[in-house]
Amino acid sequence: MPSEPLIIPAILETSFDEVQKKLALVEGFALWAQVDVSDGLFAHPETWSNPELLSLVEGKIKIEAHLMVEHPEDELAQWTSVADRVIVHYEATDKLASIIDRFSESTVKLGIALCMDTLVNVLDPFLKDLSHVQLMGIAEIGGQGHTLDERIFSRIKKLRALAPDVTIAIDGGVTLDNVTALKDVGATNFVVGSALFQSADVLSTLVEFQNHINGAST
Repeated sequence: MPSEPLIIPAILETSFDEVQKKLALVEGFALWAQVDVSDGLFAHPETWSNPELLSLVEGKIKIEAHLMVEHPEDELAQWTSVADRVIVHYEATDKLASIIDRFSESTVKLGIALCMDTLVNVLDPFLKDLSHVQLMGIAEIGGQGHTLDERIFSRIKKLRALAPDVTIAIDGGVTLDNVTALKDVGATNFVVGSALFQSADVLSTLVEFQNHINGAST
């Protein structure tokens, strides 16, 4: 069965100081945080991307590295040494089967991300070996503050029908106004950036998001 629903703060920064500050801010309030890594080629803009520094992060929050980079297979070793989950894009590699095989006996989890215009059916040959799929909720990846693309709802339904037990994460455009609707059609994890960190009170907003997906009154 899919995991319990989670709100995952998304951290997209050009400096490690800012990454560290945001991780410290949500420590103790979120179980996971996503650190976005963009190479300026597969996605823009280029972000902070030095995995060695993540070993300096204190605390118990789990970290998933979302690699928006070309040829992620060339960078996996350095990220798997510091992250609890690594997410790579289907569109960025022609070695997906090999990547999945590399994670088959690893304690680090693997997620596969799909851009908005990529059919979910492309994962058919791999779904038996996948437990985590991240669907991008916006067409232009690599930035924050974009409006949710309404096509995401049919994509969630289609993927859920194909893979009843997979964790489906939505990244991009998630807000307090749509997170419940996303959950209702089958999404499990909700990666939230600007709607969280640009709010007046980050921690109160995080709790409000969590209440939404858990069905609690706010």
